[in-house]
Amino acid sequence: DEMVYRLLDITRTYALEKLSVADELAITRERHAERCLALMNQAQDDWEITATQVWIDRYAAVREDSRAALDWGLGDGGVHLLGIRLTVSAMPLWQELSLLREHGLYVGKALLRLGQSSAPSQRLHMALQLALGSFSYHAQGGTPQTIEAFTCARRLAEAGKDLAGQLRAVSGHMAVNLCCG
Repeated sequence: DEMVYRLLDITRTYALEKLSVADELAITRERHAERCLALMNQAQDDWEITATQVWIDRYAAVREDSRAALDWGLGDGGVHLLGIRLTVSAMPLWQELSLLREHGLYVGKALLRLGQSSAPSQRLHMALQLALGSFSYHAQGGTPQTIEAFTCARRLAEAGKDLAGQLRAVSGHMAVNLCCG
């Protein structure tokens, strides 16, 4: 068992003001986002081997930190690549907590930021398309957006010779087709 501590809002506001005055707010937010990314990477690894309720008990408390890191990382002043990577790695958290619509908003922002990147990562693009397909399928059903996301993810996985990505894209597309009859 682990204790989780949270700052009072007034204390958090005071600390943010002091960091801003000391010109340390940006680097602190970046370190915070990096810590959230490390936690979400660990959560992703544990997701396959840990019982669902134990996993949720362990990682649900990180959701507020993840939200703050995503809002910063995908915002105008953030480190966009860090925000994009966090969006991808946090997918199990949003899925297990049934917050797919919220995750879909972050996926949309991450895809926009990735499109603005001078050197977009094909692997991250594929992962975001898979997340978009999953979100769309569970929230909206077999819409054209859902099918396009899985089709795009499959093309990207094929181009990158990523067999696991191809299987996930084909599996998602198959689920859509089964539900649509």
